[in-house]
Amino acid sequence: MKRRFLMLFMAALVPSLAVGGEESAAIATGLREAYKLNEKNDHQALAAKLRELLKQVEQAGAKKLAGHLPEQLGEWKGAELKPEDLTLAGGGISLSRTYANGEKKITVKAVKDSPVAGKFLPLLQNEQLIAASGRKTERVDGKLGVYENERKLQMAISDTVYLEVAGNEKCGTNDIASLARKLDLRALAQLGKAAV
Repeated sequence: MKRRFLMLFMAALVPSLAVGGEESAAIATGLREAYKLNEKNDHQALAAKLRELLKQVEQAGAKKLAGHLPEQLGEWKGAELKPEDLTLAGGGISLSRTYANGEKKITVKAVKDSPVAGKFLPLLQNEQLIAASGRKTERVDGKLGVYENERKLQMAISDTVYLEVAGNEKCGTNDIASLARKLDLRALAQLGKAAV
């Protein structure tokens, strides 16, 4: 049973080897080490190694996700990227960047592979349910966005990627939608389909 679990875990991590280079080699080495620990029945060390590997995979995914939140979007200048720890929410990757244009500030938050976000992504994709709720919607690059309020747009970019675009009190829905249109949502959607 333990061997089967380890093999399943390793199979789930194998797509992460597509990250390439040193990251790929480090993950492959870690998988071999985990397998040896399993053979020795060293469950405590095995659990620690698997947690370490999962962290490496998430860091590789965060690097890819960061590439979709550029420092500059047209006239909007971005601040530093801010990661959010989703460990207590079951894992995943969450990054945000705040963009400024004069007094207007908009924060773009992208979440990938989060079990919690995964629960409500289908709701954001259900046009009939959204229509019944009476919430304002916006099409951005073919994706349906739903306004939680006048300054916060939520979107399911793919089955695993959630995007939130939220502005300060100086921003209106036009500012929010305009900034969202500057993002490469098609590439972000592909990230949701690609192995990280």
